[in-house]
Amino acid sequence: MYDMMNGNWGSGMFVSGLIWILFLVLLIVLIIFLVNKLSGTGNSSSSTAPLRDESLNILKERFARGEISEEEYDRIKQKLKEK
Repeated sequence: MYDMMNGNWGSGMFVSGLIWILFLVLLIVLIIFLVNKLSGTGNSSSSTAPLRDESLNILKERFARGEISEEEYDRIKQKLKEK
């Protein structure tokens, strides 16, 4: 029990409770990390490559249809490659 004179929480019950909470939080974070890593959703570089390719294809189509000028095409293409 709590002793008001010493500030003791009964043989470390409070500290052991905090340790268990920290352990559970770390375990949950580890599980989430592993699920993301194994499912492939945590890899952002692979998810942006198809989007970049699709964007370049759309840009090429717009240029081929004459919707944008060559200067505009080059400017947008450069911006897409930077990302």
